[in-house]
Amino acid sequence: MTPRNRTKAWLLPASVAAAMSACGLATQAQTAKATTAPPGMVSAAGATSPLSLRQAFEAAWARQPEALALQARRDAARAQQGAAKAWTPEPAALELSNKTDRMGNNNGAREVEVGIAVPLWLPGERGSSAALADAEGAAVESRAIAAQLRVAATVRDAWWQWQRARIEVGTARDQLDNTRLIAADVA
Repeated sequence: MTPRNRTKAWLLPASVAAAMSACGLATQAQTAKATTAPPGMVSAAGATSPLSLRQAFEAAWARQPEALALQARRDAARAQQGAAKAWTPEPAALELSNKTDRMGNNNGAREVEVGIAVPLWLPGERGSSAALADAEGAAVESRAIAAQLRVAATVRDAWWQWQRARIEVGTARDQLDNTRLIAADVA
């Protein structure tokens, strides 16, 4: 594992943990303000949930380095596609040169050179450049989708672990209440 991979390995769980902690803070804020949740925010267990799975994914994706660099990569791919459609591979150059003999013997000799350099595409170069630019654009999109799927898998796993923990906490509270009731009946 290279240092670059190691960095990426901890960024994803850290982002998910940050999103889930934000979810927990939102839970505390909502339970402090109101006891009812808006429609569509009720989980399968019947408890209110402040943040949907989609919102948790979007929060985690927004913090990913891939998401932050995605627009720049798309712009670079579009620029490469635009350059492949240009008439010349590089911009034209204008050259101007002036020579005289004034400093020497001043015989009135003058020389002016004007030149234009226009680079030309080699045969097949323009088509291959366009194909490469299209492939780069497709690669950027496929890498973005793959990164989104990795983030979604991590968020989904963390989400369901969190839901399971919430259910287990509720079950433990119910067991504690039942145990207290039984202890009160026995005493």
